[in-house]
Amino acid sequence: MRAIVYDPHAPANLRFDDVAEPAPGESQALIDVHAIALNFGELHFIDAMRRPGEIPGWDSAGVVTAAAADGSGPPVGTRVVGFSGEAGWAERRAVSTDNLAELPE
Repeated sequence: MRAIVYDPHAPANLRFDDVAEPAPGESQALIDVHAIALNFGELHFIDAMRRPGEIPGWDSAGVVTAAAADGSGPPVGTRVVGFSGEAGWAERRAVSTDNLAELPE
């Protein structure tokens, strides 16, 4: 899967890379990301990232492709917006169902 990752040697400390697919936890849904939001906070703290290859990004919107194993959250096919402190700038991400909201059509 493709993602924007932290790279201290790249321009603006960011580059595209192929990364492993996310592995959702019990109360996380897997989201196929269709849009991301760039905000001052995450851009400001890019330099604070410590691990090359780490995926930044807080906010994203997309469609649930795998519902949470514990049954919480929206079902597969639901349009959602989600927040997490990392991994938003990727094709897919795992998000806690506590941090998901359904988007109206």
